[in-house]
Amino acid sequence: MMIKVSVIVPIYNAESFLAQCLQSVTKQTLQDMEIICVNDGSTDSSPAIIEEFAAKDPRMVIIDKPNTGYGHSMNVGIEAARGEYIGVVESDDFVEPEMFEELYQAASQYDSEIVKSNFWFYWSDRGDKFQELFPDIPYEINFTPREYPEMFSGPVFLWTGIYRRKFLLSNGISFRESPGASFQDVGFTVKVLACAKKMQLIPKAYYHYRQDNENSSMHSKGKVFCVADEFQEVWQYLSARQEIMEKVKYAVPPAQFQRLKESFGRIDDQFKWDFIARMENDFAKLNKEGFLRKEYWSEEQWDLARNFAQSYCKGLTEPKKLYWMRRGMLSLLIKFSCVYIYGAGVRGKFVCEYLQGEGISIAGFVVTKNDDEPQSFLNLPVLSIESAKFDEDTMILIAIKAPGLYEAVREMEERGITNYIAVDDELYKNLHDK
Repeated sequence: MMIKVSVIVPIYNAESFLAQCLQSVTKQTLQDMEIICVNDGSTDSSPAIIEEFAAKDPRMVIIDKPNTGYGHSMNVGIEAARGEYIGVVESDDFVEPEMFEELYQAASQYDSEIVKSNFWFYWSDRGDKFQELFPDIPYEINFTPREYPEMFSGPVFLWTGIYRRKFLLSNGISFRESPGASFQDVGFTVKVLACAKKMQLIPKAYYHYRQDNENSSMHSKGKVFCVADEFQEVWQYLSARQEIMEKVKYAVPPAQFQRLKESFGRIDDQFKWDFIARMENDFAKLNKEGFLRKEYWSEEQWDLARNFAQSYCKGLTEPKKLYWMRRGMLSLLIKFSCVYIYGAGVRGKFVCEYLQGEGISIAGFVVTKNDDEPQSFLNLPVLSIESAKFDEDTMILIAIKAPGLYEAVREMEERGITNYIAVDDELYKNLHDK
């Protein structure tokens, strides 16, 4: 039998919703298909549920493997697939019976490499809400995604469509394999959009995307750098394919920022300093390589990207900074027996000399490590943060440019040091203008 579509169902401890998912897949009107259930080392009743459905449907293929993560499960499924096209159904979602038959018909009619459809957000207690995937792109014609750069910043949702298997293999498109990580569909989607020449959208919705699964990765806050790592792998992929790189290098950074901004909102506050430091490093590199072109960004997104740290970290730094500024920073500094400057560079030198000019005595400088630093700076001692001892009568002014500024603030908080002022760009300029 010629297999038209291979549907991959990656499964890990999905017993709560798996039966509904598999029932919807086995009820497909397309008969010339296979259903590849990749059991990623489940420890609940998922394997028994899979076996129960497989006993009734010869189209089902079961792959059992140790728990190695979503990316590896998807790659194993793609390698095992025999279909002309590949589809994906997540184990907590479900689909309409005609989904893969109608997607395949559309793909065959236009010889498309990818066909994607609209979908529904689904809640168990209130049903579906229709979602249009790309409202500004025409339906039912082939197009090249990179001619619509805004698509790269649009929804990921790889499971709304089917992908020609030869297209994936010939372009070396796979998932990043990183056990325990999330958002591995992000890199896959960017690579697909970068390489595709013939993609088609159809207006109908088939896929019910569950929103009330508390075990879903979208609710996880511990996977801090997953999205950043996805894009690092995307840039490695594009660097090895310079012809494609030249066509999409300006469209990818806005998508990278959009996905990172979304991820930033999910993580705990304790990780935000490190996350922003990574963002600023990554985008400084993209800027140096000339990949940031304003015309590829919306005006709002461009402005936000340029001031992301300041805009999104105000909740962490602004109250403390404004507290000191409102009450008169200089008058308060006089009350501390010791005032240190964190950072023995240009900004630290300016802050030191400014305060000395205002009659504030500076006890010395603090640095992360002083192995490679002079033992004194401006005739003042330089201490490492490890060796310095601070009490409630000590104030520290952190005078380092971002992203080091955020790392230093995070270190202060971890050490329980609350008497500090972050001399960010706004405060630095404020001091300069006085």
